[in-house]
Amino acid sequence: MPKSLLEQLPKIVEEGRKQAEKILEGLEGRHRVRLQTRELVLPARHSTQDDWAAQQARAARHAGIASGDEQPWINRLIYGDNLLAMAALLAGDEATPSLRGKVDLIYIDPPFDSKADYRTKVTLPGVELEQRPAVIEQFAYSDTWSEGTASYLAMMVPRLILMRELLADTGSIYVHLDWHVGHYVKMAMDDVFGRKFFMNEIVWGYKTGGIPEAFGFAKKHDAIFAYAKSNKPIFNDITQKSYAKTLPEPHTESGRSLGVVRDDVCDLCECGHPGQKYRLVRCRDVWDDIQSIFRNDIQGTGYATQKPEKLLERIIRASCPEDGLIADFFGGSGTTAAVAEKLGRRWITVDIGKPACLITRKRLIDQEVKPFLYQAIGDYQVEAAKTHLGRGFRMGDLAEIVLSLYDALPLPPDENPQRNLGQVGFQGHKTLVLADSPNKLTGAATLKRAVAMRDNLMGG
Repeated sequence: MPKSLLEQLPKIVEEGRKQAEKILEGLEGRHRVRLQTRELVLPARHSTQDDWAAQQARAARHAGIASGDEQPWINRLIYGDNLLAMAALLAGDEATPSLRGKVDLIYIDPPFDSKADYRTKVTLPGVELEQRPAVIEQFAYSDTWSEGTASYLAMMVPRLILMRELLADTGSIYVHLDWHVGHYVKMAMDDVFGRKFFMNEIVWGYKTGGIPEAFGFAKKHDAIFAYAKSNKPIFNDITQKSYAKTLPEPHTESGRSLGVVRDDVCDLCECGHPGQKYRLVRCRDVWDDIQSIFRNDIQGTGYATQKPEKLLERIIRASCPEDGLIADFFGGSGTTAAVAEKLGRRWITVDIGKPACLITRKRLIDQEVKPFLYQAIGDYQVEAAKTHLGRGFRMGDLAEIVLSLYDALPLPPDENPQRNLGQVGFQGHKTLVLADSPNKLTGAATLKRAVAMRDNLMGG
C-alpha cells in the first residue's frame, strides 16, 4: 500500500535539505552559478539622459567607491529557475556581494498544485495569441508534478531552505497558496522555519470565482502563511477598513486598544456600496476588503494568476522597512516589483517563464520605474539539465533532448561522436538537425560547417 503524504513528508524534507546543503556547499566553488546581465533597462523618463550607466559610474567615483568595492544597488528582474537564481544571489558576484542574510521580506505566489495548464495571452494589434511555456521551461517543470503533491513538495522544500538563508534575521516570508496544497506546505515550513516563528495564516477572501463543483461550499479564499526568521521580525501595525451598518464603540482587550483610527464614509466603489460607513481598524488576519483582479481592471496584464497591488501593498507596508529589500521568486506578472517600486523599496523578482519576464519588463517600463537589470542564469540550459539529470550529465544529453523536440533521429555514433546531429525525413527528403552548444553564440562558421556536414553525410 503506497504511503500517505503525511508519511512521505519527513523523507521529502530530508531530501530537500540534502539538495539545499549541496547547493550551499558549492557557493564558493569555481563552477558556482552566476548571473549574466542581458540588459540594463532604462524606462522612458531616463532615456533622455546621456548614458545613465556612465553617470552612475561617475557618481560612484565621486562617492569614493572603487571599482572592486560594492556598487550602488540596482533592482533586478531575473529569468530562470529560482533555485539557480537563489544560488547565484547567495554566492554573489563582482557587482553585488552575497545577499545571504540581506533580504528583508520574501513574498512568493508559487503554483498551487492545481494541475492547471496556465497559458499566457499575448495581445498584438488585431490578434490575440495564447503562448505556452518555452521549451526549456517545459523541460524544467513539465515533470515536476509527475508524482502528484509529493513531487510538488519536493520542488518547494529546497527552495524554502534557500529563501531562509537569504532572509535577514529581522526578515519574514509570506507564502501565498490555497486549499490544494497549502497546509502540506505549512507543515514543511514548520520544519524549515520553526513552528515558534509562525506568525499568521492570513485569509484573503475575494468576491470572484468560487463556484462549487458537485457539493460543498464555494471556495472563496486563499491562504497566506507568514513566518519570521527570528523572534524579532520587522512588523508595522497597519489598518484595514471594517464595513458595518452600525459601528460599535471601540473597546480594548487585555488593556490594549484594538487600534481604531477613525470612522469614515466610502466614496469609492471598492466595497460595492458607495456612501457606506467604515471604520479603520488595526489589521486582522482576515482580509476581505481587497478585491481580486477583474477582467477589465486598469492594473490587469492578462496574466492568469495576477494578484492585486493592494494585497502586496499591505504585506510590504507591514513587513518591509523603507528602502528595504523584497524578493519574489515566483514573479509572475511582476506585481511585487511594481508595488515595491511605488513604495520606495528595493526589489528582486525571478520567474522561469519567459512570457512572465517580458510582461513584467513591459509593466515596469510603462510604470517608468528606476533603471533595473534584466538578468539570466549563466549557461542556464546546462544548469537546468544538471539539476534534473544529476551528476552524470553530459552536454550530449542536452543535445539529444533538443533533437527529440524536433523528432530528429540521431545519426550513427561513428558519424555523431558528440551526439548533437540528427535527421528528419519528409516527403523523401532528409534534413540535417544540428544542436549547437548553449555556451556560445551560433555564428556563420558554425552554419558553414553544418552545410558541409549535410553535403557529406546526406549527399546535399
